[in-house]
Amino acid sequence: MRHGAWVLVCLGAADVAFGQSRLERDEWIRREHIIWEVRERARAITPRRRDEPLRELNISDFEVREIQRVVRDHLPKQLVNIGPVVTGCPCEEGTACTEQVYIQANTATGSVGLLLSRVARRWDISRTQKWWLRWRALQAEQHKMDFFEFREREWELAQDFPACTTEVPTPAKIPALPRAEPRK
Repeated sequence: MRHGAWVLVCLGAADVAFGQSRLERDEWIRREHIIWEVRERARAITPRRRDEPLRELNISDFEVREIQRVVRDHLPKQLVNIGPVVTGCPCEEGTACTEQVYIQANTATGSVGLLLSRVARRWDISRTQKWWLRWRALQAEQHKMDFFEFREREWELAQDFPACTTEVPTPAKIPALPRAEPRK
């Protein structure tokens, strides 16, 4: 839905919700605008496989085991495809994020994917991926909520969208990892 049409729909909902209170109506419209902006930014950085710019060393055995531990609770125990490791991250991942990789598991009913980010020399589910998981869970529960409860939860989630940061990582903030892989 185009932004202008969306504002009109929200304006009508605000009138119904808040009657004559202009202050509450203006706050409702402000929130709806922010939610719309967050959704647009989230769509622009939707977790997906990237194929460039590739990291010089694709992935080590140690990293594969680390990734397997990270995704153990999120992906089915099916065949997992680890995409290429790429350098660079959207600013929402923070300045300490250096690489990303997309993991995909195929099941009998479809495929499930997760975007992982390497922050402070450790792989973890990316900040935007975690937000998208929460967003999809909210969407799945929408039919169980009334309109205003859903909009309030959507507002809370919009406020939790990862924001870009300018904090620069320092050596003291990045823990050292062992150079050699542990033996089994």
